[in-house]
Amino acid sequence: MAKQQFERGKAYISEKEDSKTVSFVINAYQDTNDLEKIWLVSKDVISQIEINNHEGSVNHHSKAFERLSGLLKKEGKWRE
Repeated sequence: MAKQQFERGKAYISEKEDSKTVSFVINAYQDTNDLEKIWLVSKDVISQIEINNHEGSVNHHSKAFERLSGLLKKEGKWRE
């Protein structure tokens, strides 16, 4: 299974003095059997999230799929 770590950085910084910002790494995996499906997971932060490119699916997120698959392709971690 192809995998690549992505670090987005700080997505949100509060202007409140007593607040804290949390940054974490998300792992993106192309599904072994369904190449039009990507899994996102971050240990101890979020459970697995499916993003696929199948119209009609509850997990169909075409723009997110396009961006993530593009990053995996750029890193040479994508299977056709």
